[in-house]
Amino acid sequence: MGESGLEREKASRGGWVPEPLILIADDEPEVLIFLRDALSSEPWAVELARDGREALRKLTEKTFDLAVLDLKMPFLDGVEVLKSLRDRGISTDVLILTGHGTVPMAVLAMKLGARDFITKPFKFDEFKQVIRNLLERRQGTAQTLPERLDAYLQLNAFNPDLHLEDLCNHFGISSRYISRLFRDNFGVSFRRRLAFYRVERSKELLRSTDDPLYRIADRCGFNDYRQLTKTFQRIEQIGPKEYRLGYREGREI
Repeated sequence: MGESGLEREKASRGGWVPEPLILIADDEPEVLIFLRDALSSEPWAVELARDGREALRKLTEKTFDLAVLDLKMPFLDGVEVLKSLRDRGISTDVLILTGHGTVPMAVLAMKLGARDFITKPFKFDEFKQVIRNLLERRQGTAQTLPERLDAYLQLNAFNPDLHLEDLCNHFGISSRYISRLFRDNFGVSFRRRLAFYRVERSKELLRSTDDPLYRIADRCGFNDYRQLTKTFQRIEQIGPKEYRLGYREGREI
């Protein structure tokens, strides 16, 4: 577990809120220094990345509250980093930095999930206020750690190789702490929550396709159709074949 993950776990246990963690990514050293200095007087922890590839690596290794991404960077631009974050189920908020000539790309980034964009050049106070607004909005929305864990689980549930350790590595916190968060916030264990998402997906496929059970099992992350049947029956109190038949006959299921 990284230092940031340890601090956040201790903070959650102790009842106090850790300072927001912000990543700033830009390929111009003077811009990085400018932005870091702009935030130096605020109660926020700041890390820097010199290109899109480094930014993505850091964002996958730690849980950041906000990523400030320059639109144009080597290896991966801001939009490509944003797409990768969403594909991996990482819910870090993103602020895009853009020049006047790339505003349409910044608008595209907003459609892909960026929270806001700011056009260069800008002043210290303007930059800090945008950051402050985003952090305040994040605290008041569905961005808590349990919700991030659950969103990541839902996105990756159909990977048969997904394990609790994958969430530990992704969020940088211990398996015991993750297990406690699932039980305290969702009333079930990690394994039960994982099974729930897989069964929900299998129900969709049973209703909308004629795929045999072995194929549905494969598409939903089960080892085989036997595991699908056993898990489905435990959760729904009915087997998948009976569920499909009941749906097609219009019976209440």
